[in-house]
Amino acid sequence: MAKIPPPLPSPITTVVVPDFFHPSSFTQLERCPLSVLGLRDSNVGDLLVSHPAAFLGMVLHHVRHEVLEGRWGEAISPQSAAVEIFEAAVKEVEAALRHDNITAGSVPLCVSVGRRRWKSSARDLERWAANVSTLGRREAPHALSLSHGIMLGGPGHQTHIAAGSEQLITNVDLRLAGRPDWLAHVDEQHIEVVDFKSGRVTDSDGYLLEEHVVQLQLYSLMLGAEFPGVRVTPFVERVDRIEVPWGERERARLMKRLRALTSALSAGARIEAEDLARPGVHCGACRLRPRCLAYLDAGPRWWPDQQGNLRPLPLDVWGDVLTTQINERSVTVRIVDASGRHVRVDGIHRSHGAARLREGDGVWFFDLEASEDLNQHGALIQPRNFHERAPGPRWRPARRMRLFSRPCLNRASPPVG
Repeated sequence: MAKIPPPLPSPITTVVVPDFFHPSSFTQLERCPLSVLGLRDSNVGDLLVSHPAAFLGMVLHHVRHEVLEGRWGEAISPQSAAVEIFEAAVKEVEAALRHDNITAGSVPLCVSVGRRRWKSSARDLERWAANVSTLGRREAPHALSLSHGIMLGGPGHQTHIAAGSEQLITNVDLRLAGRPDWLAHVDEQHIEVVDFKSGRVTDSDGYLLEEHVVQLQLYSLMLGAEFPGVRVTPFVERVDRIEVPWGERERARLMKRLRALTSALSAGARIEAEDLARPGVHCGACRLRPRCLAYLDAGPRWWPDQQGNLRPLPLDVWGDVLTTQINERSVTVRIVDASGRHVRVDGIHRSHGAARLREGDGVWFFDLEASEDLNQHGALIQPRNFHERAPGPRWRPARRMRLFSRPCLNRASPPVG
């Protein structure tokens, strides 16, 4: 007997503000505080699946740390070590993803990420590893051990900090805590802080993306507060290092933004979710969409293709079931969505329980793929035809699709069959 699709997760109503914020989520906090704070009180099963690129990024970060810290195994060079560690880490991550039905669709990662991006990332990793052996400050494994600390500051300020990867930095006054990817000691008056990036680092004009800049500047702010008078140089690194602007002007601007955020989000305060949610095009990157009442309310108002409606939107749709068609390998569901449009979702794998849906049932689909071109006559549309299983070679499958349902209130219990 096919299972019934699970109910929509309970909505987030309130959140408790933490004592510290992480530099990596600062711009996201400014954009929509709920998208960050709501994650703290959510179960994994209530969240949408991370994009496969996030799993690839996790692997690439792991490889870089292992190579830099000299954990090469039997490899004889940074390049060969990077390749061996990468292959082993991919197998480990894919095994964990395959073990859970919700994330199994992301395997194999090379396919779900996209073969072009996969090859590009692997090539960039090898190019990066080739540079490691030419950088003296990262060449000798003993210099990279986390047990080897460095002394920073002048005669009046001697403070111990460990060099290496992911060293915890905390500043109570700034309410910041984080682990930069790499800290290097140039001399007793100079620190380099580096954050590794596996995705895009610049915009279409060649400028560093703001979220990367702000993250590295916040790390620099923390280090500057901890070690007065010591020069801090921040870098973003994918293959080569790109220096992030940091000086008194940047510090003043950043402090203004930080004060505005921390004053609005007092530590320990319990705040209504509706006061923190700020839905918009950025909702597409948020895993909390099924639990966010603001998004669930705003989405249907944006779906109609009318001038002024936000685009692009997440490929989600929800409403009431009109018909359910059971095919040889999948299920097709037609619904009238929450904006009144008639919508079709094809190629739904039977394991989701869509065959148990009946007319009048409420249904929610998240992270679908469109079965029509989204750019029509020079304008972005919100589709009415979606799929999970790709209908043809030109379409991508919806590997992360989530389905939730609510039985029609006029029916005492769901049908058996």
